[in-house]
Amino acid sequence: HVAEDVITLDLVSKGRVILGVGIGYQPADFRAFSVPMGDRAGRFEESIEILRLCWAGEPFSFRGKHYTLDDVQIRPRPYQRSGPPLWIGASIDAAARRAGRIADGFVGTPSTGLANATHLADVYKEAAREARRPAEVIQMRDAWVARTRAEADAIYGPHVMTAYRYYWDNRLAEFRNLSAGSEFTLNNLAPDRLILGDPETCIAEFRRWQTATGASIDAAARRAGRIADGFVGTPSTGLANATHLAEVYREAAREARRPAEVIQMRDAWVARTRAE
Repeated sequence: HVAEDVITLDLVSKGRVILGVGIGYQPADFRAFSVPMGDRAGRFEESIEILRLCWAGEPFSFRGKHYTLDDVQIRPRPYQRSGPPLWIGASIDAAARRAGRIADGFVGTPSTGLANATHLADVYKEAAREARRPAEVIQMRDAWVARTRAEADAIYGPHVMTAYRYYWDNRLAEFRNLSAGSEFTLNNLAPDRLILGDPETCIAEFRRWQTATGASIDAAARRAGRIADGFVGTPSTGLANATHLAEVYREAAREARRPAEVIQMRDAWVARTRAE
């Protein structure tokens, strides 16, 4: 059912679909379907394999520990030739390693602090290297841009604290680095986790996270290839990175069966001499 729904979205959107999946972590979710929580890793990995077989468009049978399928064929095929990218979110080492083995991208959860996010990204990239898969790190961040940090705290603070209360009360992986006696306050949670403040501060923080975790800047170029009529290279990007992004865009456009047009913006000044 999921495979067919995603194919439909992929065809309707002409290749703009990315499927994000996770293993789940709330016992109540598993009880609702009478599924043992201890089986979740095996069921999840078999499900990923079945999705990819469905998207291949060829007849197949599957014999796993949890699922058995006989002579299945899903048509039509997805718009994206290799199927929509599968991104897996993770907040512990085992999940990051799993993403490296079987996913097309690793999604860092927004409630994870910078040190753990960097560690998980490294674990993922190493597992992807061992599996000979390309690695792409995507970092989700909870952020609020305002005129000042005080304004961001006042407007967004109560909302993000409400969202984080569950994770805090259940001491999920994102908050295990905080001592048991820590108070549930914005001042305790925000450092190296939330991005709050004026535009310049937020831009600097996003860049710091990108540098520390190796979060991909390729995703935007790939998205342009899938859905846009042209790709615009920013003027502040150096030649090597601009060339790389243009190649990423052209490859994505080719897979999406779209014409590719690269536009490069440059900061320039023509004068009689360089000194002038």
